[in-house]
Amino acid sequence: FLSPLFNNTLLFNGKMKILLARLAATALLFSSISNPVSAQDVPAPKKNVVGLSVFGLHNKVKLKYERVFVPHLSAGVLAAAYYGIYPGVQVSPFVRLYGKPAPRGLYGQVQAGFYRHSVTYTYNTAGPGPQYTETERFSHSGVGAAVGYQWLLGRRKNIAVDINGGLKVYNTGNAQNDRDLTTLYWFTEGPGSYFNGLINLGYAF
Repeated sequence: FLSPLFNNTLLFNGKMKILLARLAATALLFSSISNPVSAQDVPAPKKNVVGLSVFGLHNKVKLKYERVFVPHLSAGVLAAAYYGIYPGVQVSPFVRLYGKPAPRGLYGQVQAGFYRHSVTYTYNTAGPGPQYTETERFSHSGVGAAVGYQWLLGRRKNIAVDINGGLKVYNTGNAQNDRDLTTLYWFTEGPGSYFNGLINLGYAF
């Protein structure tokens, strides 16, 4: 009399264990789908930033490359090609110290600068003769400093927005009697501008 009842009890307990195991597996699967945790969902630390400056496009194209070496320190280079009154090139290596792990957050920057430019003068001859031009070239170096902030945006934190401002001083170099560099344009928004600013959009990887 007790044997069938005992067997039924064992059978019932076995089925309950199977049902509970299935429910637990289903709950675990649902949890993993609704709250996925994957290495792919955690953005990898960014070590490099490349970008284009949108500040001053009326007279130059400026590119930036930055490399992180230690958590709060990076170094890189700015390369600019100027056109207009003073065509030429400038190369500015820089070093940055970040308050947060680089390359994001508030930073201080120091830089050196090397430039080579030219200027063309147009002269009128006495009388009805044609005009003639004269081109002079000059090059030298300088230093600068700036304070800025770089944001890393997007789901993958790979959209870089870099804004800074500061001062720079470039030696007038071998410009003939400084005649080439006496215009207000050179020292304000031209290649020799004292203002050292950057608005850069780029990609971090």
